[in-house]
Amino acid sequence: TELITTACAEAPDRAAYRSSGGEISRGELLRGAEEAARLLRRQGVSPVIVCGDKEPSVVISMLACLFAGRAYVPVRPDTPPARLRRTAELTGAGLALSERGISIEGVECLSQSDLPRFAGREEPDQPGDTAYIISTSGSTGDPKGVPISVGNLENFVRWILALEPLRDFENVCVFNQASFSFDLSVADLYYALCGGHTLVAADSDVLADPVRAFDALGQCAVAVMTPTFARLCLLYDRFRAEHLPLLRCIYFCGERLDAGTVRKLFAAFPGLEVINAYGPTEAASAVCAARITPETVRDTAVLPVGDAANFATEISVEDGEIVLRGKSVFGGYLGAPAGGSFRENGVNGFRTGDLGRIENGMLYCLGRRDRQIKYKGYRIEPEDIETNIARLDGVRGCAVIGKKNADGTVRLLKAFVETDADAQEIRAGLEKLLPGYMIPKSIIVIDELPVNANGKIDRRELEKL
Repeated sequence: TELITTACAEAPDRAAYRSSGGEISRGELLRGAEEAARLLRRQGVSPVIVCGDKEPSVVISMLACLFAGRAYVPVRPDTPPARLRRTAELTGAGLALSERGISIEGVECLSQSDLPRFAGREEPDQPGDTAYIISTSGSTGDPKGVPISVGNLENFVRWILALEPLRDFENVCVFNQASFSFDLSVADLYYALCGGHTLVAADSDVLADPVRAFDALGQCAVAVMTPTFARLCLLYDRFRAEHLPLLRCIYFCGERLDAGTVRKLFAAFPGLEVINAYGPTEAASAVCAARITPETVRDTAVLPVGDAANFATEISVEDGEIVLRGKSVFGGYLGAPAGGSFRENGVNGFRTGDLGRIENGMLYCLGRRDRQIKYKGYRIEPEDIETNIARLDGVRGCAVIGKKNADGTVRLLKAFVETDADAQEIRAGLEKLLPGYMIPKSIIVIDELPVNANGKIDRRELEKL
């Protein structure tokens, strides 16, 4: 909070945040967040669900929670009510802030203008230590809660502010692509606000039309995005240096970055700086990064994700798996479900499930041990989707796979369902249970799922269909 306060106070009239929902100066952002924080401290101590897209009120609410010592839980506005309710139960949220008139059973749902009603209450003695809680896909069909402490977040912020070449930019615009419910946004939000930059956010409706997104990108020197979004942008002639002359650096994280995409970027933007970062949600967005140069993409097909010279925390590869320890790592999932979290000699650790190797001081990520996939930057457990499909009436069995491009990236989710219903009915049912990005693009009704010699669903056979 000190870094944000200092950056806002130094130039209060400069823009802090800009989206199609409006613009807010650093001074307005600081005053709004501090006033809302004062009232939030009087309202209670539970985590706070913050529901919205990219409107300025969402940023004010998240920072207010941070200032108040109350964990914020960012959720997308298209989150189905059933998923919202489970998120509230999981996190213990007793309050939701939104300008969209949402309703969550058992949760007080308010807008920022409602907060003054708590002005007469007394403040609790101690603020909490959790900065935010992000809900990720869980294999049981319910979300998993990942609480990130203030210490985890501060360690990340200091790391990204010192990262080359990001540390060399002064008072520039930074492009935000990711939803605030996706931890990639932690990078652009806190890099911009703590580094004295302006965050320019692309709303969901803007992202649906990349040409409109270029209007936001055209203002920015630094962009934070997923490789999938970059590949989509490269389909358009306007995504070139002559049309976007300010763009000088792209920071990637959230999914695998392939050499072919980077080569196309260098051809479109000569002299572009490319950063390939890596880190799970459980370690505050990212723990390492590597600068990718034209020489890098010429010499290797698998790009490095981290340079040992700038690791944010301790990283090792044990039995082929990337393992994290130290200040970046969370203390365990809410409710302590099974996972890779551990504590060793008083230090938090996390077995990521990612396969990797360290070679010549560079970390490489080589895929997953389990079925977890990355799709559009989101981390998804296929079992989560399968469990929710199985909840629908008439479903006898189902399987979900990620159809991949030649480079291994997931291009779409595909569901095979044994049912008497049709695909449209399955989709309509899932829209009540899952956020949009988790609903399979292709739903195929099948008479009988193929089974292998071990009596399990033959997913390799499904991949051929």
